[in-house]
Amino acid sequence: MADALAGCSGAVRSIMDREMREGSAPFFSP
Repeated sequence: MADALAGCSGAVRSIMDREMREGSAPFFSP
């Protein structure tokens, strides 16, 4: 459970990092 949660959190963080770097975050509006 904890491993799955950490994996999901890591994936979301990497996706958000990439989206913010590209300047196009569809699900993250600051």
